[in-house]
Amino acid sequence: MFVETKLRPQGEQQVGKLKLSEAIRIGARLRPQGIGVFFDLAGRSCAMGAAMEARGIKPFFDEGIPHRVREACPEFVNSNGGGFSALAKQIYQKNDSGATREQIADWLASIGY
Repeated sequence: MFVETKLRPQGEQQVGKLKLSEAIRIGARLRPQGIGVFFDLAGRSCAMGAAMEARGIKPFFDEGIPHRVREACPEFVNSNGGGFSALAKQIYQKNDSGATREQIADWLASIGY
């Protein structure tokens, strides 16, 4: 799913799919930060969950990764189709080690995501 073009606070425009760092920033504004799962029953999301939600994935509460995640956040899945990518593992580790989603977004932006 693609997010419509919107004006950002800085006045810039993003056309098409949001960069991963921007998706995390937007998703982080939707709910508090959680750890350990994409979304939890208390209404929190991790950095990866924030990106998914900003890119159109509705919160889910199972342990599997829906097929739509591959479409919405291909950065999270290995290119061979099996398991999480190295980038996803780094995001997960940073989130669960105490980094805020905004800090994770800053890091991602600094490496081109």
